[in-house]
Amino acid sequence: MTNRWIPCAMTFVRRNLLLILLVAGVGACFGLLRALTTPNQYRSVGKLLLRPGMREVSKPESAISGDDTQAARSSSGEAIQNEMQVLASPILFAKVVERVGAEQVLAPYDPASRGDGSETWFESKVHAFQSWWFQSTDKRASADLGLDAKSLARNMLAESIDMYPEAGTNVISVAYVSHSPDLAQEVVNATLDAAIAIHDEVFHARSSLDAIEADAQMAEQTARTAERTLRTFLRENSIYDHDVQRSGILDDLSAMDRQIRNTKENGQLDKQEQLAVARAALVDELAAFDAKIPNLHRLELDAMQKRTLASRLKEGVTSMQAAQRLTQSNIAVMQVGTLEPIQIAPAPGKRVLTAGLVGALAGTILALLLAWRTRRVRRRHDLAALGVPL
Repeated sequence: MTNRWIPCAMTFVRRNLLLILLVAGVGACFGLLRALTTPNQYRSVGKLLLRPGMREVSKPESAISGDDTQAARSSSGEAIQNEMQVLASPILFAKVVERVGAEQVLAPYDPASRGDGSETWFESKVHAFQSWWFQSTDKRASADLGLDAKSLARNMLAESIDMYPEAGTNVISVAYVSHSPDLAQEVVNATLDAAIAIHDEVFHARSSLDAIEADAQMAEQTARTAERTLRTFLRENSIYDHDVQRSGILDDLSAMDRQIRNTKENGQLDKQEQLAVARAALVDELAAFDAKIPNLHRLELDAMQKRTLASRLKEGVTSMQAAQRLTQSNIAVMQVGTLEPIQIAPAPGKRVLTAGLVGALAGTILALLLAWRTRRVRRRHDLAALGVPL
């Protein structure tokens, strides 16, 4: 049965050879059209080297306290994944647009403007058709989305810039495909610069000393003001050691009381009156001195508290300044964007050949289907296909 169908199928194929060639030609034309309506593509690749440090894996509290045991156990793979999330931020692509320019990113492929006058008439017509096609399609796409140039360029870069970590390394590759090798290289280099800027902004926000240094300076000024106020109070009230001074007044009162008792026992009334006046003066001096003690204690407590706060903040700043590695960038450009003058796509001959072969296969299948559905008998092979013995 199989041996009988093979020559029948070959006969049907030869009978519908024109149809097969027609479908193959249509496929080849479609492949040619696809090649003509696809801009030339050039690829540029750059690389970032990430060296995970304390800033990427530690907490600010552990940086101040010096306890980095948890940070030491963190894997570089986790740091790479965190970096990939940071680089996926829309701010990155906005920075790339600022560096390259929205007009240059959105500029359509225009082969007609790149001609040097040496192309043939046919090539010039093909280039003119391509320029018209790309310009018209880009305008329709921009009008359909309804976005401004910067937003459209940012969205296009977010979809077309490829960033991926290299397996088993701390390297992140950045690739971009464009219709111009120069533009592809420029976009990749701008992406590398923007990635470093985004990395520093994100991780520097955690380890920045600006806020704590400002607080420490403010606390130091406040402590000095409180100490200056205390010194002024002591100088104006002639207080150098209030405990010693108060004890001296009390000792003078005790001595005065003993003298008054002695003069009373000896009957020295005139001297007793003088001593009583002097004692009253000492009592007034003690009362005046005791009246100053609450203010003195308040000023001393205020100065001590403010000095303690200033010292604590100063120690924190000193500890963080000692860890200078927190303020160093741990990401660097390992390889700038490559300039590849050889286009990676499209391949017109390959597309035409592939589309033609697909069309020929489709035409063959169509010819066999038509032969299977046709019941007319034209030749002896038709009888063989029906099972009629010859």
